[in-house]
Amino acid sequence: MDKKYCDQCGQELNISAQFCSACGASVPSVEKETVGNKVDKIIDKTKSGAGGSSNVKFILIGIIAVLAVLILVFAFSAGVICSDAVDVTSLSLDHKYFYANVVSSGTVDERPITGIIKFSFMPKEYLERVTGIGLKNIEITYSDGQTQKVGSGVFNGHENIYNPHQEYSYSMNYVVKLYTKADDNIDAYFKTNHIKADIVVNTTGETNKVIGHINQDVVPPSK
Repeated sequence: MDKKYCDQCGQELNISAQFCSACGASVPSVEKETVGNKVDKIIDKTKSGAGGSSNVKFILIGIIAVLAVLILVFAFSAGVICSDAVDVTSLSLDHKYFYANVVSSGTVDERPITGIIKFSFMPKEYLERVTGIGLKNIEITYSDGQTQKVGSGVFNGHENIYNPHQEYSYSMNYVVKLYTKADDNIDAYFKTNHIKADIVVNTTGETNKVIGHINQDVVPPSK
């Protein structure tokens, strides 16, 4: 049987006694540590720990979100990510070739090919202080699978301002360096080709600013 003692006189008392039978002093009650009490304490500690873990998760998510926003802001300001400021309204690719009889090399059917890229766009917003327009990073994939990196187009046209809802058109020539003497390969340039390029402008304060993109198939006119 559980026992307890008086703190004042040391008298042995019954576990349920509230006063000492010898000196009359008040006796504090003793709470028995039961299995139920232990389980309740364990549950309380678990809940407390879980709450702390959740707080840490929320803090980490908040930090990641802030970093993501900062990265996006930097990317937009650096031009890494940007929405097109123009809509491409038309795009065409034409090829011209001519015979150059080169008897000295034993070949009488050289066929150099000239490509002509034409494109039109419509600004979505005012583009001011523009001194030129052109294409950059031009890459053309022909129907025979060959790809030619043309580079950059010559800027032509000198506009002070580009107005929204008004269409502007330009063209540029380039030399096809992948042509061969075989007719079947030459025919590949007069079939569906794919053009990728950046539309860029020169302004009084900036050079080769990307304002749009070209990335689509074109069908050249038949030769």
